Amino acid sequence: MTRLGSLLLAGLLFVVTSASAQSDDPSETFLKAYMTAQQGEKLERDNQFTRALAKYRLAGSLLEELKKTHSDWQPAIVEYRSRKVSESILRVQSKSGTQQNLAATNAPPAEAQPSHNNPPSRQLKLGRINLSQR
Repeated sequence: MTRLGSLLLAGLLFVVTSASAQSDDPSETFLKAYMTAQQGEKLERDNQFTRALAKYRLAGSLLEELKKTHSDWQPAIVEYRSRKVSESILRVQSKSGTQQNLAATNAPPAEAQPSHNNPPSRQLKLGRINLSQR
């Protein structure tokens, strides 16, 4: 029984140390940043600018962390990808601002919006009564 417990403990220790080593692997961090930026590009193509911006920012923060913790790992590649992500952030921020401005200017006028005193179903009934009374 103690032998089995020792084997389980050794196995658990092995799993914990390999998981810790994988999370500190700079290539894993870079790959995660790259894939996150790709998700941002897809969201941007789908005009989901707010979500795209969040993905780009996450990718940028992963790359910044990579620069801090592993400054000697592929510095040219990390710098290039960081620059591309920064450009994407600026581009999407611009698009997002334009989209929000358009949404604000295309809002229906106050008289076209249903009043809070009369719910839409009540307004329709009132409209029918008015038409039938004519």
